[in-house]
Amino acid sequence: MARDKIDTNDRQLACARIASQEGQDYLKAMACAANFAWVNRSSMTFLVRQAFAKMFHTTPDDLDMHLVYDVSHNIAKVSMAFCAQACTFVTCLSCQP
Repeated sequence: MARDKIDTNDRQLACARIASQEGQDYLKAMACAANFAWVNRSSMTFLVRQAFAKMFHTTPDDLDMHLVYDVSHNIAKVSMAFCAQACTFVTCLSCQP
């Protein structure tokens, strides 16, 4: 960020130009993490259903257990922000809570 003269008011904000190597590496890492998290949540859901089925001596389908809500967090989002100092557009990657 210092090389590109990008200042942020939050130390936890990751900011890089998408076309830069850092920006591309960040997007790839976040995509990998998102895939891992999705598989992890799916695996946990499957195993919980199996455990309930075993406990109640029935099948997961017979228990009619459904996932009510599934949401990801901390996923990179590409957005455009105006940088007043340089009078140019800067692309930022921000983690969404």
